[in-house]
Amino acid sequence: MPSVSLHIRLAAAAAAAVGVSFLHTLPALAGASAAGVLAAAVFGVFRRPESLRRWAAAQPFLIVLWATVPFSLPAAPAGGLGDACMFALAVTLKCESMLLIVPAMLSEVDPGALGAALRRLRVPAGFVFLFVSMYRYADSAGREWRRLSEAAMLRGFRPRTSLASYRTLANMMALTFLYGSDRARRVWDAMRLRGFRGEFRTLDSCRQGRDDLPFLAAALMVSAALAVCEACSEVLW
Repeated sequence: MPSVSLHIRLAAAAAAAVGVSFLHTLPALAGASAAGVLAAAVFGVFRRPESLRRWAAAQPFLIVLWATVPFSLPAAPAGGLGDACMFALAVTLKCESMLLIVPAMLSEVDPGALGAALRRLRVPAGFVFLFVSMYRYADSAGREWRRLSEAAMLRGFRPRTSLASYRTLANMMALTFLYGSDRARRVWDAMRLRGFRGEFRTLDSCRQGRDDLPFLAAALMVSAALAVCEACSEVLW
């Protein structure tokens, strides 16, 4: 797998997300999807079962898209593909390209390394702290909610469309936020006692990768090719 600095991969993922969102023609979107497949193959996404499971989890939403959109937009004249199908195909290509590019750039990233990479990109420290903390402790809130749900089920609670059920669910949500706030306060005190001053420091993310320059050159070439393809397609179509 190429050795590319995390902050460069993070910037590439953000630029790809913005750039793909502005593409409209099918040739350019097909090129973006091909670039996503290439990036996933180079960075080993297809060899990681967890990344493949995440990609597969998004496919039912695209199936629902194809099942509903063609019946919600007017079709083109007879013999054409139809505006609805063209729209569904464009959305599918955009989604597939990002579902491959983002995991290729950011999969298996440590929260501390992610925070250091964001700071190297001049992201404000307050935003980095909130983002990394949410990324790190979101699973803790999920575990707390599952614990409360299991406790309620053992006491005979079954969710229904009734006032008592709504009141119980509201109390469970309130307890989840309360326990989360208490945990956040304890974690913050522990971090301050260990010398934390709002900066995530790590030795790995600040090193320059040996493949940074080739990666940047390839990314610029792909971006230029997609821009030219988009401009030519708009003229010809």
